[in-house]
Amino acid sequence: MKRKTNLFYTDGPDSKFITFSNYTECLTGNFLSLETRLFPDKFLCLKITGLNNNTKKEFIQYLAAYYENKMAMLRDNNIRNSVNVESNILPLSYLLEAIVYVCRYENNEWVYDHNKLNNYKNNNVISDNLYSYSSIRNLITYVGEITEQDYNGTYTDTICTIDLNTYNEGEILLHRNSSFESEEKMTVTNTDIKFEKLYGWENDNLLNSEYNNVEAIYDDNKTYVYNSILSRIKLNKISLNSNENKILEFNIIIPLFNLLNKNISHESLNDFISENEIYKYINLESTGTNYIYDVPLGIWINADENEDTYVQLKKDITMNMYPSWSLLISSQFKPFPYSNELVEDNYSKSSIMHAHATYAEILSKMSNIIDMFNNMNNSILELNDRVLRIENSMKNIATDDSIANVNQKLLDTEQNVKDDINNLKQNIYGYINNITWANGHE
Repeated sequence: MKRKTNLFYTDGPDSKFITFSNYTECLTGNFLSLETRLFPDKFLCLKITGLNNNTKKEFIQYLAAYYENKMAMLRDNNIRNSVNVESNILPLSYLLEAIVYVCRYENNEWVYDHNKLNNYKNNNVISDNLYSYSSIRNLITYVGEITEQDYNGTYTDTICTIDLNTYNEGEILLHRNSSFESEEKMTVTNTDIKFEKLYGWENDNLLNSEYNNVEAIYDDNKTYVYNSILSRIKLNKISLNSNENKILEFNIIIPLFNLLNKNISHESLNDFISENEIYKYINLESTGTNYIYDVPLGIWINADENEDTYVQLKKDITMNMYPSWSLLISSQFKPFPYSNELVEDNYSKSSIMHAHATYAEILSKMSNIIDMFNNMNNSILELNDRVLRIENSMKNIATDDSIANVNQKLLDTEQNVKDDINNLKQNIYGYINNITWANGHE
């Protein structure tokens, strides 16, 4: 099979976080497997000066033209030779190399160098030599652990949380032994005539016009090297005492994931490194499992303004403590093969408990609570209206007392009528007697 170089958006919201083909390749190969899981494990924070809105686009295009182009070619080469990609591909090493290649070290900072990148573009070759560095410091400013939330297999949130109570800086160590320098480099060559085109796109029109004029960049002439000069990332523990006001700065975050099977537990994950070296370094050299452990998932780039901007975490002098900071990376998955309905069971007691509530989750639940209060208020108003109507109706309904009063009034009226009749009779009798007496006298 022939892969195509993974292309990235260079502007808009989709350029804020770009996903590497490492992640999509693992999803494709392991999505239907019941014995494997993708497990986001840790993340790296990097500080690069000179990376802003003016240089972000060419930096992203460079990652596609060099890093993603290299990964696609190496994967296909392994398949052609019936070799597992896990055996000799080093995704994290290649990415860190790609970043360092377009930077220069100046005043204890790594500065994005537009001129170096232009030189690579003009020659289609990376010509920098990393042997000039004893080690690469001040690039990785923080190494932290990821919290992953799984919402019943439909949504997953990868949360990169920075807590300066656990503070590690990363120092990239290089190979310094003569045997490595003399070792024959494993290479793969692009034999296609249009080798300057991005791999897999030689005979196709690019859907993204921004890459029509982007040419592939190689380690050497039409050639990519499997080997890497990078050896490991040493995790240097930083102790912040009460008198130190160190400022953490970064503008890039690279989350890393591991590919686990049912025979590997989370607790034994780091035993792969060494029993005595757990949490002391991240391996970058070839071990036959580099495509399984600490694989770059993507890259978050904070470069949306015309001037350099960094996330800065400063100590609160009054409280004598640092603030925490987190980045949420969300993904949505549909049940296989497709579904028109969202299976949601977050309120079930049997669902996975949330270790870290996300902003979106909090806002959605607050919105649900407000809706519930509005519904309750409407229900109370309805009930109140019904009670008032019932009260008014009850006032118009005859009661025992009112009926007794009516009866008494009827009896009184009847008696009054009788009395009036009797009085009338008496008067009539009187008139009759008078008339009789008068006639007899005559």
